[in-house]
Amino acid sequence: MSIPTNNESWLISQGDRIIRLAYDVYREFKQAGLAAFQALGLPCAAALFELQDGLFEDRYLGVFDDVCNELANAQHSDAD
Repeated sequence: MSIPTNNESWLISQGDRIIRLAYDVYREFKQAGLAAFQALGLPCAAALFELQDGLFEDRYLGVFDDVCNELANAQHSDAD
C-alpha cells in the first residue's frame, strides 16, 4: 500500500463534497469543464470530463495528480 500524496489526502477529504456542491450549483459543470479543457488543449482533464457521471466519480482519484500536473504545466507554460 502506498502513502497518499497531499493531493490524494485533500481529495479524499474534500473532493466528494466539492463535486456534489459543484454539481448542485451548476449541473452542466462537466460539459462546461470539457469545453474549457478542450479549448485550452488539456487532454487529460478533458478525458476525465468526457466520462459519464458514474465513471467520472469512480476515476477522478486515479487521475487527480495527472490533471493537477497538466494544469500546473499549462500555467507554467503560459507564464513563459
